[in-house]
Amino acid sequence: MPGDTEHYQMQGDAPALLYERYLVPVIASRWADDLVERGAPKSGERVLDVACGTGIVARTAARGIQMGRVAALDMRVPADREHQFQSMVNTRSSRW
Repeated sequence: MPGDTEHYQMQGDAPALLYERYLVPVIASRWADDLVERGAPKSGERVLDVACGTGIVARTAARGIQMGRVAALDMRVPADREHQFQSMVNTRSSRW
């Protein structure tokens, strides 16, 4: 029945939080490390992560550059939740 599938949909931030908790540490962080290593951003350069999701690639890039700017963009991050994603990056070089 078409209406039955609605009971299995996650609401709000649940999918992103579960992804961040379970998949980022064991899978996505390794992909992000590899991607950033291949891109090899250098100090003073800019990095743009489009469709960033939870921001693992942007966070990885931000950790690797001393000076420069990392910007992350995702249409699914509501403006009222932007501060949570900003707090995930502990660097002055990032912008969300």
